[in-house]
Amino acid sequence: MSGFLVPLNYVRAREVLQRLSAFAGYSEEMAVEVHAVLRQSYPLLFARAEERVLERGALLLELTGASASDPLVFVSHLDAAQPAAESDLAGDVMRAQLSRAHVVTLLEAVETLLAEGYHPGGDLYIALSMDGLTGGEGARAMAAALKGRGVSPCFVLDFGGYVTQSAFCSFLPKGSPLALIGISEKGLLEGRLSADAMFMQRRDERKPQALNAVLRAGARLTRRQRKKTLCKTSEQMLLALSKRAPLFRSLLLKKPRLTFP
Repeated sequence: MSGFLVPLNYVRAREVLQRLSAFAGYSEEMAVEVHAVLRQSYPLLFARAEERVLERGALLLELTGASASDPLVFVSHLDAAQPAAESDLAGDVMRAQLSRAHVVTLLEAVETLLAEGYHPGGDLYIALSMDGLTGGEGARAMAAALKGRGVSPCFVLDFGGYVTQSAFCSFLPKGSPLALIGISEKGLLEGRLSADAMFMQRRDERKPQALNAVLRAGARLTRRQRKKTLCKTSEQMLLALSKRAPLFRSLLLKKPRLTFP
């Protein structure tokens, strides 16, 4: 795919993003309707690709290639925290969710290439989950399906990295090429505190103390928060950048655990 610079059909892309903007979190109905939007918008891709629908509406598309190179896997999710506001869809500039814009751009590129007679050099997989923000069961199902078929891709590319690309470029000489390939992602740990009904005998009164116990536990947690640290992979990336950076900036990058949060 990297050998092509594909012109996008912006009219169609905008229309698809507008149609997808009505959907938010995962539901069975949402997944079915999203599949229908994509099939209607990209008929060549869906006609050529082997299509599998897995847990929670996850959509796995496979374009068989010439086996001249290892498989490529493109990954993203199509659910959103909330539907887009009408103001985001008006005007010349549309505000769209990054993961959806990534999906539509990718599908536009593949559809255009197929219309021009394109045949991938290796197998091409497009893995789209519908519950990336609510459990990720679809992504796990697609990963298991690929593993079960013995697929060993040369790389897996998701929609991450775009947000920080320009920030990392600022450490390098102007115009220096830089490609970011994400192999990990920050996580979020959510917990729930609960306490059984407890009573405290005080001056002949029995008062419930469960709420007080939960509040005290929460206060202790806020006083003992874990410090932010760099993972080893991020440290290696910054050290690699330091070798290409100008002198002053390289000094900041050579000791990333001291200079980065």
